[in-house]
Amino acid sequence: MLFEETKTVWWSRLLWVIAGGDVILGVYLWQQFDADASSNPLAWVAIALVVITLIALVIAAIAFAKYSVTFDGERLSFGFSKLNGYVPVESIESIEIIPHVNLLKFGGVGWRFDFGAKKIGFLANKGSAVEVTPKGGSWRYVFNCDDPDQLAAFLEKAGVGLTLDLNED
Repeated sequence: MLFEETKTVWWSRLLWVIAGGDVILGVYLWQQFDADASSNPLAWVAIALVVITLIALVIAAIAFAKYSVTFDGERLSFGFSKLNGYVPVESIESIEIIPHVNLLKFGGVGWRFDFGAKKIGFLANKGSAVEVTPKGGSWRYVFNCDDPDQLAAFLEKAGVGLTLDLNED
């Protein structure tokens, strides 16, 4: 592996805390509605919503647990544990280093889309990012990278063109 960054996403831990609160809420509702659930159909709806929310939170916490960027000389991979992307080096038209990614354009952190600019974001936090433009592709990828200069150096050695975005937008 020529380049590798891996980190635990802080807000994934927050999802586990919220899931724990959801379990507590579910137990509380179960105890409250257990005696008269047959006479109150909304009780089962409330419990079902808590269970559905819990399942969604657990899936999201697992999917977003780890974030990594790797380059092995042939393929650039980036993203989260279960939601990630990759581009073969021969398919990369250019890369652009973004010193400060604007999370508002993407609507926050996570696996995000900027439909206006046709960008797919794999964003773990604010800070530096890399934008990859595939050859012939209409969508570009934006992903966080703690050391974009080192990644760019490896990609330049592999024949990929580089640009630097100094805009703060």
